[in-house]
Amino acid sequence: MATNESKVEVASHKNWDLWVVLALATLFYAPQIGGMIQKWENDPDYTHAFLVIPIAIGLLWWKRSELAHIRPNGHWIGLPILLAGLLLCIASLPGMYDYPGRLAIIPILIGSVLLLRGRQFLKKVLFPIVFLFFMVPIPNIMYSKLAMPLQLLASDCSVRTLNNIGIPVEQDRGNQMILKNVKNPEDKDLPLEEQRPFTMEVAQACSGIRSLLAMTCLAAVMVYVLRKELWSRITIFLLSIAVAILLNVFRVATTGVLVDLVDPSMAGGRSHEIWGLITFALAFLLLLGISRLIDWITVPIDQPLQEQREATG
Repeated sequence: MATNESKVEVASHKNWDLWVVLALATLFYAPQIGGMIQKWENDPDYTHAFLVIPIAIGLLWWKRSELAHIRPNGHWIGLPILLAGLLLCIASLPGMYDYPGRLAIIPILIGSVLLLRGRQFLKKVLFPIVFLFFMVPIPNIMYSKLAMPLQLLASDCSVRTLNNIGIPVEQDRGNQMILKNVKNPEDKDLPLEEQRPFTMEVAQACSGIRSLLAMTCLAAVMVYVLRKELWSRITIFLLSIAVAILLNVFRVATTGVLVDLVDPSMAGGRSHEIWGLITFALAFLLLLGISRLIDWITVPIDQPLQEQREATG
């Protein structure tokens, strides 16, 4: 036991070269981090990004004992990968199209680890490195192209749902929902016949991008920690995208119900934010349920094979 602990301690002391390279890479990458932090602070869609680096470090700490026993066997192919990452970082000027430069931290770290520690070590730390992708804000052009279809999907499905349950709603301009039974609060001083129906807009912030980014980030960690089979990891991660979109439609539709039954103020403000958090929690619970369902379906199939292997030695 003491021998193993001493081996871990010796191995950890031999990591100085890797730590030096990673420190230099971090300093080189620092301007990109500063720009991203400003984006995280000013854009609610990226609040989750503050947790990405601590989670990645936590995952590395979780693997520390395995990493300490891996013999360094650096490979030269890491050098061109490292140089490519550094070139990406240099070529992306702050304030311009800096998305490639922000992603450069991934090839920089992969190249450094591969060059100094080798393939086996890289295999163990690859997920925490690639996980840093979730801290990088997507370009505005890509954001707009994603947000608009999601806005239209949420409003269209919500209008159909509300009409089917007896709440008359008319869709206008794609992302606007006119609730015919609810009067606009701005017209409360006007005669009843002159009051307009309340219009609930599915704004860009309600497109579901925020929950989609946060849910896929959370799902990636969940499947890495809880799942072992590659196929189940990929399946649950892809399903997290569908779950996030589905629950956003549910959130918009139920907001319409609350506006119709309670008050138009339910479409915004603090109550709207709280309901968004509740639906996100429901989405995560649904994803956990899907994971458990996969276990329930596959265990009876795999168990006889495992028992047979154990019986045959």
